[in-house]
Amino acid sequence: MINSGCASPESSKIAQEQEKIVSSMMQSYQREAVLMSETTLSMEAPPAELEIPADEPLLVPQRLMDPIPSKEIGLQELWMSALQHSSQIRVFAELPLIRETAIQEAEGLFDAQLFVDGRYYDRNDPVGSSLTTGNEASRFLEQESRYSAGIRKKFATGTEVYVSQDLNHIENNSIYLQPNPQAGAKLLVGGVQPLLNGAGIRYNTAIIEIARMDTELAQNEFLRQMESHLLEISRTYWSLQMFRGVVLAKQRSLEEAESVLNELESRGEFDAMKSQILRANAVVSERRADLIRTESAIKNATERIKSLVNDPALREAGLFELIPTDTFFDEAITVDMKDASRMALENRPEVHQAYLQLQSAVLRREMSINEQLPTLNAFAEAYLAGIADDDYNDAWDNQFDGEGPGYMVGLRLEIPIGNNEANAINTRRRLELRQLGYQLQTTLETILLDVKISVREVETSLRDLVAKQESMIASREELDNLRKRKDSLILGGKANAVEQLDLLLDAQERQASAEESFMQSLAAYQVSLISLQRAQGLLLSEENVQTARTTSEDEDAVRRLGEGRKLPQMEINIGDPEPVTP
Repeated sequence: MINSGCASPESSKIAQEQEKIVSSMMQSYQREAVLMSETTLSMEAPPAELEIPADEPLLVPQRLMDPIPSKEIGLQELWMSALQHSSQIRVFAELPLIRETAIQEAEGLFDAQLFVDGRYYDRNDPVGSSLTTGNEASRFLEQESRYSAGIRKKFATGTEVYVSQDLNHIENNSIYLQPNPQAGAKLLVGGVQPLLNGAGIRYNTAIIEIARMDTELAQNEFLRQMESHLLEISRTYWSLQMFRGVVLAKQRSLEEAESVLNELESRGEFDAMKSQILRANAVVSERRADLIRTESAIKNATERIKSLVNDPALREAGLFELIPTDTFFDEAITVDMKDASRMALENRPEVHQAYLQLQSAVLRREMSINEQLPTLNAFAEAYLAGIADDDYNDAWDNQFDGEGPGYMVGLRLEIPIGNNEANAINTRRRLELRQLGYQLQTTLETILLDVKISVREVETSLRDLVAKQESMIASREELDNLRKRKDSLILGGKANAVEQLDLLLDAQERQASAEESFMQSLAAYQVSLISLQRAQGLLLSEENVQTARTTSEDEDAVRRLGEGRKLPQMEINIGDPEPVTP
């Protein structure tokens, strides 16, 4: 996990100690995951087998708003559209590409640099000594041209090497300049090698490694945000399914209440009391208002999906009815807490992010130790020089005709008194490393808690769904029995037949409430399955969502600057989904 690389013994020791801490922490949480092998609700009786009839009237896809155009769509189709068009996902996708530029920026520290320098001097100085010109001139007049060109480069060891070729031409009114005018040339090779502060491959390449870790960290953040966005689309999709089922239930409940009201009004001159008619009228009005609000919830869910997906085809279509085509997953599944926890510890992007942050902190801590050292640099130069009479070519040739090069070697030592800046940075890095150790622990605990809650939610929502289905079936049977009893009493001419109409209104309300609860539980079960996938870090992999770095033409740059620069972009594809399993 934490690679020490080429480092000093003290730096390697820091990485090794941190490795032991992380390994011990991971083993502790893996042991906790093993102890979680029992399902949360294992003490209770297993739920009855979930079985939803294929002809369940609440789940039949059909148009509910005839005047409005309709569009049938599945969840995977929405995902694919979101991955292609969602501006929010594109915001997340740009993050690793932006961070990636820091790698090239860090590598730029080791780019070779060409340099050219040219200067012209025209001196006109008063003469204060006869040794300046060697004659009776009152002013020293000189024209000098200097040109220098070369290359310098820094290497991963911290060594900086430079090579330059200098040319100069000088002419003045002094008798001591021989020849006059004259041309000179000097070929210079030199270098500087840090021996303490700034020395070593690990120190000098650490900034590149940190940039790479930041890029990978941003990639994991992109995956995490994309999972959350797809989960939100799924939650809204199943909410839309739920609202559509509730609308069907409320429509039927309203029709039944209107039927009761009509029947009571027709019996108003016989045995129906005014209070009963008024109550039925109030129930009809209340159910109509509930239906209007639920229909508004359908429209809001549709707009929410359009906002999350950002597909231009959906936005430009205006107001339309979105009809989900996916069927509800109605199989009872067995979830193993131990396996789910193990998968989460291995696959959650947050775990990888915490590791990368810890690795970066180790590198920064090692860099701060190096920066506490005194500055001790070794430097050396060697040169060849030539001179000629007013001719650069001759001066160039003469620099290679000498008996040997001149050279210079030396050391430079700098010791900061107090060293407050480096010590403060080192203390900050130590605190950051300790903080990120706690952050890793918090992340692991949060992930295991998320898995526990997700597994329990799958189990609980399944049991709740089975119970709500039984309640819905019972309410339907109750209403059917009341209808039959009412019809038989009316046919028999019984005086209390009208009282059954009051009971029918109450039973209709219970049935509508039970059907709404059933749809809510059914949608919650679907969302709990997807949430469990996300909690394990498997949502993207099980749906075969893949990302790849590609390049695209920067159209703005082409239009502004007339050049075809390539910009990186994140391409997202989705394949055939795997079976929905935890």
